[in-house]
Amino acid sequence: MSPPWAGRVVLDGFNSIIYVQVAGAVGAPVAADGLGFITGAEFSQESNVTEKGPYINLSTVKKTLSSTSASGSMDVDVAAGVDAVRAMFFTAISGLSRLKFTFQIGPATGDKHVFDQCVIGMSGSIDPAEGTTYSFTFDADSYTFTAASA
Repeated sequence: MSPPWAGRVVLDGFNSIIYVQVAGAVGAPVAADGLGFITGAEFSQESNVTEKGPYINLSTVKKTLSSTSASGSMDVDVAAGVDAVRAMFFTAISGLSRLKFTFQIGPATGDKHVFDQCVIGMSGSIDPAEGTTYSFTFDADSYTFTAASA
């Protein structure tokens, strides 16, 4: 007998989207906030653990959560013409400002990972055989998750 989840469809990567807004934006992202030509993205929210002990009469070392760290990266093929969303990265880098990212997995009802107050980094590559690509990195002050609703 198959488990109940066996009949579900695994999401295709091309059905997801990354939205870019200025840091602290309170409105939901709209289509115009979508970053185009993304070839890959990674994101994480990790816990930093501190060990305490051992203690007198207790040799066990205890683990405590000391902090969390949110970060990620995305690779973008550079398309010809003006791209206002992509330009937001360079404005943030040169102006020492921050951005907000919403990683929407699958359709609008899918999981959403939101990273806010992101400090941005960038590297670029020009290759006659591969084209031009930007790699953007970020470190975020906050992370929130919204589970899929359908």
